[in-house]
Amino acid sequence: MGWLINAFIATVLFGVWGFLSKLATSSINSLSVFLFQMLGGVFVTLLAVGLSNIEIEYEWQGGSYGFLVGVTGMLATLFFTEAISKGSASIVSVVTALSPLFTIALAFVFLKESLSLSQGMGVILGLFSIVLLSFG
Repeated sequence: MGWLINAFIATVLFGVWGFLSKLATSSINSLSVFLFQMLGGVFVTLLAVGLSNIEIEYEWQGGSYGFLVGVTGMLATLFFTEAISKGSASIVSVVTALSPLFTIALAFVFLKESLSLSQGMGVILGLFSIVLLSFG
């Protein structure tokens, strides 16, 4: 249950991030916003590492996955920034907030994680909501 507070904080921050992204792309182009986001990310990373007592681990598999997390996260941010510069913040943020559907599918296929009936129904409703939001 200790993860719940961190998850809630992340959810709030992602919401503020989406809102600020729309404000930023109203003033400058999406690639410029992307650059400034990256600089902000470097600042937060250096601060977190500098203030932490945790030793940084160097191991090939975990480090490789960590690198791929950075690549996919930054690519997602680039496409999100472009999408929000052209679309409604309320719609773009909801559509991109459905990204856990892909996490669920990947975990189901590759990690053999299972879904309950109600969780499966939630996935189906999430997919249906993309259709409604995109074309509604």
